[in-house]
Parts: sequence; structure tokens; C-alpha cells
Amino acid sequence: MPFSVCWRQLNAGQGGLHVGRAATDSAGGSQKILNWIYDCGAVRRNALDDVIDDYADEHSHEPIDLLFISHFDRDHVSGLDRLLRAKQVTEVVLPHVNDGDLAVAMMEEVLRPGRDYDTARRDWFARFLDDPIGYLRDGGVERIVWVGPSPFSGDGEFRALDSSPFGPDRKFEPGWAVSRFGRLRNTATAPAAESTTEVFTTDGPVEIHAHAPDATMRFLTYRPPLHENPHIRLVKDGILLDTLTRLIGLNWTRSDGPGLNGLAAAIARFARVDADREKLVGIYKRFARGSNRASLSMLSVPVAPSARTAWAWVAPDKKTPRLVYGRAPAWLCTGDAELLKETALCDWANHFGDLLDDVVVALLPHHGSDKNSDADFQARLPGAEWFVATSRGGGRHHPGPLVLEAAGERLIEVTNEISTILRLKYRLPALS
Repeated sequence: MPFSVCWRQLNAGQGGLHVGRAATDSAGGSQKILNWIYDCGAVRRNALDDVIDDYADEHSHEPIDLLFISHFDRDHVSGLDRLLRAKQVTEVVLPHVNDGDLAVAMMEEVLRPGRDYDTARRDWFARFLDDPIGYLRDGGVERIVWVGPSPFSGDGEFRALDSSPFGPDRKFEPGWAVSRFGRLRNTATAPAAESTTEVFTTDGPVEIHAHAPDATMRFLTYRPPLHENPHIRLVKDGILLDTLTRLIGLNWTRSDGPGLNGLAAAIARFARVDADREKLVGIYKRFARGSNRASLSMLSVPVAPSARTAWAWVAPDKKTPRLVYGRAPAWLCTGDAELLKETALCDWANHFGDLLDDVVVALLPHHGSDKNSDADFQARLPGAEWFVATSRGGGRHHPGPLVLEAAGERLIEVTNEISTILRLKYRLPALS
């Protein structure tokens, strides 16, 4: 049975909108389709809206079976609201992030001037950070999987439960069966009485297998461990949250599950007054830290039933399309992963193992920032043909000069221009 996969990095500019589609052809001519997305956000929100609308029109009758979110920075999630209105999303996989990191993400948003968003969009971001599970549930998501840090981090925010694999196997219509593997802790929070949404939290990585007759897609995720002493981390979070609530004058209690439980909305309201925004600046500078260290990496790769594989990739106009015979290729997404330190890079590489040799396209961490990766990261991907920086173009901000020098001719910038869309295609012919 013919089996084809197409990966694309769409022209969202600085942020991220990676889409994938796997298809098998049955004897009767019908196709079994699997769609996935990794991140859905950009700095330039208006341009992103057009890209999402075009994608929704292109696949108007097909749901999004899997949506992976790398982390909670707004340039990686700002398109969620529009995507959930335009498409049915079956399952969302995202990293567990502590309340302190979510509060910093909200402060960062309200303190950065010059972005193309209005108050309504800022309030949407606050609503998402306050109750991500409720927001996704209201958007029609059927299953939410929170990928926790390494079990050795001991952050203790949820009770540990032994269960692996987790979740019942079921089919993505029309015809892909999915299995999940991970160390289950528990459901993050009970769903609403009228909801059938399932919510799970795991210790460490989650691997997802999607199966159709004679075809399998593997999705491997990695959320780095917390290297900081968990007790010290909880104390720091407590100080930050107490300082914020005292400043705002909010009588606040933590939520039972992930989310800021009204604190994000209170921060957004407080920052509307210039004098109050200045007070937030001092707290932000004292506690500033991004959620990059929790950024979820995801590697997707087809599993070929035999050694007779053929795959082709198609790049932007400035690159020459090629046809190559060999093992099935992998596409690697990194979000804003912090992989500059040797220990972090080794942990990350050890998780993916030999599959890194199959990576043909890799998204550079944090749009190619010199603060997130260097030549050592690129050396871990010996078969990579392209390193992708999602950027505004024109050499502004990203990619960094050191990353650019290391990648050389293998670097591609995907901007808001349609001509920069990167495609990777794989096809396994039917065996005779």
C-alpha cells in the first residue's frame, strides 16, 4: 500500500507553524489521513491569521489529530484561538510548566511594547494561561497530555501513579489507530461534568505511535528535567507569586491543575496603567526567566515496513529538489529549547539516540538564537540537510551570527514570504 508523508514549515515568520500530513492509499482509492501541527504562533499575528486560514481551507474536511505545543511564549501559541475556531483538534500534547514560569510569561507579554496585538488578544493570552485545560476543553479538544519533567526532578506538584502505556487505544478518523507510551502520574484535573475530555500528566517523555495498514508514524517528545533543587524552586515560585499578588492586591489561591487561576488576567488589567506597568518592570527584572527550559522537542519519523524506501524532499526555489533512496527521514522540532550547555545537550541527544542520524530537517532552537544552541547542536545531526530559522527576515534578531556561521549553506530562513515555505516529502511505493 502506498504511504506518503509531507512535512511543511509554513510562512508564519518569527514564531512557529509546522504542519505534517501522512496518507495511505487503500485498494478502493480512498485515503487514510493523519494531520499534526507543532506550535501555532508568531510575532506578527495578522500575517499568521492568513496562514492559518489558508491551511484550514486547504484541509477543510480533515481534523488536526495531534497538536504539539512547545511552550507558552506567545509567539508559539498566539494562533491557537484562530486554529481551534477553524479546525477540530483531537489531541493536544504540551509540557507541564510551573505557575512561576506562567506568571513570568504573562509579565513579559504585557511589558513588551510594539507588538501587533490589541487588548482583546492580550486578554485571550491571559485566559489561556489562567486555565489552559479549560480553554482547550472549551475549544473541543478530546484529549490533553501534559509532558512532565524527568521523574528524578521530584517537583512534587502531582501525585505519582504507575501506568504505562496510558490511555485507551482508539482510532483517529478515518482509520489511524494511536498508542501512547509514558510514565503516567494522574489526570491533571477532573473534566467538567458535561465534558468527555481526558487529561493526563506524565513523568518524562511521551512517545506516540499512529498506525494505519502498512504504515506507522512515530512522534517522540522530550521535555528536559528540572536541574534546580525542587524545594528551592518551589520557594522561589512562592516568593514571586506572593510578591505579584501583594502588588496587584489580589486574594489568590493556586489551582488544582496547571494554570494561574485568574492571576494572568489580573496582571493584564494591572498593566493597563502606565505607573503600574513600571512597578511590574521591577518584579520582572528580579524574577525574569522564560519557559524555554521546559520547551518540548518533537521528532516525527515514518516507520518503513521494509528496507525498500524512497524519499524526496522539496525545498524553496533557491534550493534544488533531490531524490534520494535510503532510510525514512525524520523532521525535528525544538521550540525554544535551551541546548547551549553540554549537560542539557547530552541529555537531549541521549533521549533521541540514533534517530538523530535520520533527521533531514531540524528547526533551530529559539529561531536560531546564539543563546540556545551552537555548532555542537548541529554536529549531533550528521545527516541534516537543512537547519531552519523561523524569523522576520532581513537579519533582524535571529538567527545569531554564530549559528549562521556553523550552518553555512544549510541554513534556511522561513519568514512571512510564501516563497520561503520549506517542504519535505516522503513516499513509500507499494511493494510488488
